Amino acid sequence: MPSDKKLRIIHTEASPHWGGQEIRIFEEMKWFREQGHEMILVAPDNGTLYQRCKDEDFEVISLYFTKPRTLLNILRMIWVIWRKKPNVVATHSSTDSWAGLIAASLNNVRKRVRYRHVSTPIKKNRLNKFQYLILSNLTITTGNCIRTDIINKFKTDHGKVIS
Repeated sequence: MPSDKKLRIIHTEASPHWGGQEIRIFEEMKWFREQGHEMILVAPDNGTLYQRCKDEDFEVISLYFTKPRTLLNILRMIWVIWRKKPNVVATHSSTDSWAGLIAASLNNVRKRVRYRHVSTPIKKNRLNKFQYLILSNLTITTGNCIRTDIINKFKTDHGKVIS
C-alpha cells in the first residue's frame, strides 16, 4: 500500500556495468516509485543502469564518479542535491558514496544511506569509519556477514546497520 508521505530519493551509482548491485538499485527504484515516491538516479550515462532507468522514465542525471574527480564530483553533487532537495540520498559504490554523502551532509539531508553490496572486507581506518558512522546515518547491507563485519570493525550501534 502506498504511503501518504511522498519522498524524493536520490540514488547514486558509480559503476557503468550491469550486475547484481545495479539490478538491486533498479528494482528498488521501481518498487519505491510504485509506492508513490519520486526517484532520481545520478550515474554515468555510459552505464546500463543509467540507460535502463532512462528507458523506465526515471529522472536521470549524468555524473562520472571517479577518484581523480572526487572534489569535482562533490561540488556537482552539492549542486544536484541543493537543486533537487531530496528527503533521502542513497549511495552504493565507494566513489559515489564519498561524493554523495559529503554533499548530502553539507546540504543537511536528514536521511543519508550507505549501501554495502559486497562482502569484500572493509579496511578499518578513520576515513571508512567517518563514511560509515558520520556521513551516513544508516547502512544497508546485502548480507548479515557484511552487517556483522561493519558492526564489529567500527563498534557501531546495531540499529545503524541493517541487512
